[in-house]
Amino acid sequence: MAIKNQAITMQFVAWDTGNNIGKTGDEGNFTLKLVQDGVAASPIASASEVDATNCPGVYSIALTAAEMNYDWITLCGKSTTSNIVIIPVNLSTQVSPNVYLDNSLSTHTYTVLDGDGDGIADVLVEARQSDVVIQTARTNASGVATFYLVAGTYDFYAAKAGYSFTNPDSETVS
Repeated sequence: MAIKNQAITMQFVAWDTGNNIGKTGDEGNFTLKLVQDGVAASPIASASEVDATNCPGVYSIALTAAEMNYDWITLCGKSTTSNIVIIPVNLSTQVSPNVYLDNSLSTHTYTVLDGDGDGIADVLVEARQSDVVIQTARTNASGVATFYLVAGTYDFYAAKAGYSFTNPDSETVS
């Protein structure tokens, strides 16, 4: 979870729309921006590719505590390479770290199954409230994603290439 005024390393994806795959080795062609509470700025650090072989198109960038001193942060940008798009990533630092100190978080599991009732691994699941992403998680080999959430009603959205899911799925966390 992103915490205001705390340095963080973010990951983002460079996607080749022509070949429908992650783009490797393109970091030298990026122009990245941080939109911090509605104002665009250039990040201090440069992006680097995480693992071209096993995670093609996934890049990371370190953000300083000063860059994280905002309620809403979006990492976005462009590449000078044709057909390459940077998938924007949104962060909210609005949840107080005191939530963790008073043990008010609940562990909530969300299971994604195929038509045969088998768990689907590596599904990206978002927990949202009022269309704001509160937390994301990936399913394990059994199709289970684990969240740590404050009590309330959440809309869960599932996404994985090659699959179609019924979104949103509303659940109450107590």
